[in-house]
Amino acid sequence: MASKLSKEEFAKKWNNLFAQLGSALDVESEAFNLDDKTGRLSITTVHRKFNLQSTFVYTENGKVSDIQSQLQPLIVKPQQSDKWAESSIKVGNSEKKLNGLLTLPKGIEKPPVAILLSGSGPNNMDSIIGTGLNRPLADIAHGLADRGIASIRFDKRSYAYPNEIVPDIETEYLFDAKDAVRLAKEDTRIDNNRIYLIGHSQGGLMGPKVAQDNPEIKAFVSMAGTLSRLEDAVLSQTKMRLAQDTTLTEEQKKAELDKIKSEVQKVKKLDPSENSGVLLGYPTSYWKSLNAIDGVSITHNLTIPMFIIQGTSDFHVSTQVDFKLWQEAVAGKNNVSMKLYPGLNHLFMPGGSADKFDGSIYNIPAHVDSQVIADVSDWINNLH
Repeated sequence: MASKLSKEEFAKKWNNLFAQLGSALDVESEAFNLDDKTGRLSITTVHRKFNLQSTFVYTENGKVSDIQSQLQPLIVKPQQSDKWAESSIKVGNSEKKLNGLLTLPKGIEKPPVAILLSGSGPNNMDSIIGTGLNRPLADIAHGLADRGIASIRFDKRSYAYPNEIVPDIETEYLFDAKDAVRLAKEDTRIDNNRIYLIGHSQGGLMGPKVAQDNPEIKAFVSMAGTLSRLEDAVLSQTKMRLAQDTTLTEEQKKAELDKIKSEVQKVKKLDPSENSGVLLGYPTSYWKSLNAIDGVSITHNLTIPMFIIQGTSDFHVSTQVDFKLWQEAVAGKNNVSMKLYPGLNHLFMPGGSADKFDGSIYNIPAHVDSQVIADVSDWINNLH
């Protein structure tokens, strides 16, 4: 192997990989195969957000000829308590399925079910974030089940297949959400007349469109969602982050902000025939699919009950801009409730500040506030 890669280059790549993943927390599996005098040892280690499969290829005289590494989704094992039990499910509209969990309350015949949609980026079904290993979607699923509500949650496609480009919003959210609705409709253990949708962050942004496309969904909860355009949210977050950055020069900050502003304008003016290039980290096809969705108009036209909630310490979405947009979109509706939670951040956990861009707050182990889970559960249980 040394003939292909210097010791220094290998160390740099290996260290960069673990800087991204964090240290190994456990070993998921080990396997050794001998084939045509070549040995392959595969060790799958568990990290904060992904599994890492490291494969060591040996020559017949025992020398290492290659080392291969591959990110894999974490295997979230079903849990149970005295009030609920989980079972593994497969979700997805294509041959490449997604791992998921159905959480069922015990002793309740045909409970209502909530489909959980996670936020932006490659998230697993628990929405693990930070070195504190916070799991907001797992907290919500288990909290709902404690109060008699089943749920379906699943890995996002961008998480399950990290080496594949997600070309559009349909592939990232809409197709798989529709399949989750199908599963809820077909499962005889739950009440398919009481299928609800809970979207967190970008899942909240996409919630109205998912509800519009799936009339089986009888109500919708937005948790820290926004009706702002995604590129505008990226720009506002970038401005806050750069204003507080102490490591960059003013020239560097201006250059980065100018680049983001330029790409935001390109997103807004995308020609429908444009099919190449990347803007703000996403392919142009992704932005075209997002531009075709008018979340404000869809929300205004939805007739189902909605519950819009947000924490006042959230620096990703703002009470002045994002919460106000919801208020305007649902004005005049008598089946919509809205609530702000003082001191709670984007994950509905304590900590952080609305005016300080600080992702390190997610490194502190915490749980979704119990009052939030009680309010969402009560709202759902009171619908019928």
